[in-house]
This record gives sequence, C-alpha cells and structure tokens, in this order.
Amino acid sequence: DIPLLREALADAHPRVRARAAQALGLLDATSSVPDLLKLLRDEDRDVRQEAAASLARITRKDFGQDADAWEGWWRSQDSGP
Repeated sequence: DIPLLREALADAHPRVRARAAQALGLLDATSSVPDLLKLLRDEDRDVRQEAAASLARITRKDFGQDADAWEGWWRSQDSGP
C-alpha cells in the first residue's frame, strides 16, 4: 500500500526508510517522488542510495544522489508551457 510505504519513509530507523524507498521504486510510485527527493538529504547513506535508485527507476532520469539536481529537474516538470 503506497500510503503506508510513504509513511514509512519518515520512520526513525534508517533500514525501514531505505526499504520503503526501495519498494516505492519497484512499484513505480510516481506520487512518491516528492517524498523520495527529501530522502536524498537523509543522514543515512543507504537511505540516500535507495532514494536515488528509486527516483531513477520511477522517472527514467539519473542524477545520482545530487539532491539539488533532482529538485531542479522536479521543479521544471511543474513549469510546463
């Protein structure tokens, strides 16, 4: 269930956050992109890696763990013609 996975992204345990990010990527959950973007600034390296991998899977883009690049790209998606 996507809402429960999105909620798990804020869990206190890094392993839970990382697995939730991974699951959202496997589900191709476009609605979770803003939440995954936030995880790119997580203090845990594994969480950041899973968030970046899921973002790449969902969006078919790859900016690695560069939170600024991802956020800039995401903002540009809202500013259509």
